[in-house]
Amino acid sequence: MRLLFAGLTTVDLVQRVQRFPGADEKVQSESVDVAAGGPAANAAVTAAALGATVTLVSVVGAHPLGDLVRADLAAHGVTLIDAAPDSPEPPPVSAVTVLATTGQRSIVSRNAGTRAVAAPAAGLPGADLTMVDGHHPVLALAAARSANRLLVDAGSWRPVFADIFPHAEVVACSGDFRHPGADPAMGDTAMGDFGHPGA
Repeated sequence: MRLLFAGLTTVDLVQRVQRFPGADEKVQSESVDVAAGGPAANAAVTAAALGATVTLVSVVGAHPLGDLVRADLAAHGVTLIDAAPDSPEPPPVSAVTVLATTGQRSIVSRNAGTRAVAAPAAGLPGADLTMVDGHHPVLALAAARSANRLLVDAGSWRPVFADIFPHAEVVACSGDFRHPGADPAMGDTAMGDFGHPGA
């Protein structure tokens, strides 16, 4: 199966600790890992590990940190198409602290910020299934519109989802996902509120 993933790629710095530090406090970590991360990249690595033919369209750029991302993705069998290969900006970095005893996480990240990146001039490759995460909205919408079948990773609301959801076969939301217009008194918001048929 050919899978296409379009969205965010980060550099993840992951440290495991016995307890989270308090304000103005340092703790020693038990381990440190540095790897490519982000919703689209993580999903691409997982799919490749399960045997799929995987292409990731994202933004990595020419910054030295991009070499780490490219090497990690290649080592996991993911073909990368960089939508902004000459960009001098560093890729987004996520600092992830994991509580070793429970797996709870504390994350500080920049994500894609306000960067506007279009789909590659050569277009997007064909795929049996496409997943988008809503980061890099112009790229995400182009991938959604060209998808044969579309899966959306909706960790949190992004304005572009209003245009993407009608194309989706499946929308996977986090427990914290909320449409900005939802009534907080209603609790969890049903996907039907977004006009996605059959959800």
